[in-house]
Amino acid sequence: SMHNMGTVNAGRYVSSSVTHDASRGVVVNDDESESTAGTVRALLNESRVQHKSFMASFRAPASTLPRFDGNPIDYACFMNAFDDLVDSVVESDRSKLTTLYNYCDDKVKRLIKGCMHKAGSEGYQQARKLMEEKFGSPHCIARAWLDKFEAYPAIEEPGDLEMFVADLVSGYDSLASMDYEAEMDTSEFQGSIVSKIPKFLRNQWRAA
Repeated sequence: SMHNMGTVNAGRYVSSSVTHDASRGVVVNDDESESTAGTVRALLNESRVQHKSFMASFRAPASTLPRFDGNPIDYACFMNAFDDLVDSVVESDRSKLTTLYNYCDDKVKRLIKGCMHKAGSEGYQQARKLMEEKFGSPHCIARAWLDKFEAYPAIEEPGDLEMFVADLVSGYDSLASMDYEAEMDTSEFQGSIVSKIPKFLRNQWRAA
């Protein structure tokens, strides 16, 4: 009998469209139950995505990211490190923008501060564009290298000479990567470089 069936099923029986739960004294429509289950699944999926984003942000080794002070010479190194350590592992553009802002010094922060008030993706992309235009153009980087060499004091110590040569190599490679190496091949530039090295080396080169 229906009574016995209810007993066997511990106070619960199911018809084709309605579920009766005697233990709770409620009647649940199957369609409503399926809708609720779908909502729960959607919430779980959203939670997984948010958790994954959070964990990626947590794992991002931002502590190894150098700070950027606005020197165009360091722009490419900074952005390459940022892309490897932050952009490639953090999903949220808002988090990327916040990290980018926090790892810039005041000069750069003033440039991109307005981007912090925009939607995550829009603000992040605009901040990168502004930084590229201000610090990352080939002309800007080339000018920064030439100014660096022009400002070099006369070299007297062997350690200073080693550093100077290392900078020359880095500067030339940087300019060559942008097809600007001709800026270092002018007689004016080379004369300036020679004037900074120790006199005994100049005499040796002339003798050679």
